[in-house]
Amino acid sequence: MFHHVEREKIGVLDMYMNNVSIVNELSKTFPYDDILYINDLQVENYEGMQVEKIEQRVKDQIQYLFDQQIKMLIVVSDTIIEYCDEYLRTLTIPVVFIVDEIINYTNDQYEHKNIAFLATEAILESNIYQKNFRYNHLYNLSLDALLPCIHEGKMKTSDSFQQTKTVIAPIYKKDVDVLVISMINVMLFKTEILEFLKNMDIVPLDKIICDKAKSLLPPKLETSSKKGKVKIIINKMIEKDIFKPFLMVKYEIETKEGGKVNVK
Repeated sequence: MFHHVEREKIGVLDMYMNNVSIVNELSKTFPYDDILYINDLQVENYEGMQVEKIEQRVKDQIQYLFDQQIKMLIVVSDTIIEYCDEYLRTLTIPVVFIVDEIINYTNDQYEHKNIAFLATEAILESNIYQKNFRYNHLYNLSLDALLPCIHEGKMKTSDSFQQTKTVIAPIYKKDVDVLVISMINVMLFKTEILEFLKNMDIVPLDKIICDKAKSLLPPKLETSSKKGKVKIIINKMIEKDIFKPFLMVKYEIETKEGGKVNVK
């Protein structure tokens, strides 16, 4: 059973590592709190798994974070929300839902506008976003062709430009007011996107999530200049630092058992 106590740690829950770059903005927003980012490297994609198995994996990850006494949970995987939304809303600490924040911001800023929505094919098929957007015209764009570049952190390469061009081809030269991205690591491909969509508005995904997180916590008076740490918690051993291309802050990699992982 989870119990609410005063804590100095913020938990971030991801499915694979598609949204790990959120810790860059979080560490600026909460410089004196520890950021605990946990993902599931054992399973790259939950799509196709039995719902009961997905829920159990998510519950195990959240239990670990609660054992670390987090004061807030930020769920950055829309796939986790797709399958576990009801359970997540029973938690007894503040929870930030990436799906809610994208929908709320887009409807507030671009209601009845022409929207391009970029997500995985599975998320597009789930309709968890589109059924809640208020738009004039909606273009659904699958980012699956870009996933290899995203997973390998290959930004600003010839391949990333080519795949980005493929992904956004359906809206090239179309009347679109805003591009809505549902995967945070894709924000690191803004250079490629703006190469083909000049002056396009892009929903500032990492910022709106951090703003929401900040609004859920009471103002904190700092009595120490000691900065918090960023910890990446893994459940599968890695031979190289797969997180390095996405992170611009100092971080440590640990196993759930607390062992330090030293990789280059």
